[in-house]
Amino acid sequence: MVQKNTARKNQSRINRYCRKAAIVLFWLAVWAGLALAVDNKILLAAPWETAGELLEMLGEASLYLSVARSLLRIGLGFAAGFAAVSACWRISCRR
Repeated sequence: MVQKNTARKNQSRINRYCRKAAIVLFWLAVWAGLALAVDNKILLAAPWETAGELLEMLGEASLYLSVARSLLRIGLGFAAGFAAVSACWRISCRR
C-alpha cells in the first residue's frame, strides 16, 4: 500500500513537471512565431537571439554591476515604502 502511494505521488509529480514544461514550451513557441512574423529584431527579438545575447552578457562585469544597482534601488524603494507606511501608521494610531 505504501509503495502504491509513493508511486502515485511520483507519477503526480512527473505529470506536474511535464505540464509545466509543456506550458513553457508553448509560450516559447508563441514568442518564436511572433518574432518570425514580425521579422524585426528591434521590435521583438527571437528567443534564440535573446538567449545568445544573455550568454554573451554573462561574461561582462557591467551586467553584474547593473543587476546589483537595480537590486539596491529596489531594496531602497521597499525600505522607503516601509518607512512611509510605518510613519503613517504611527500618526494614525496617535489620534
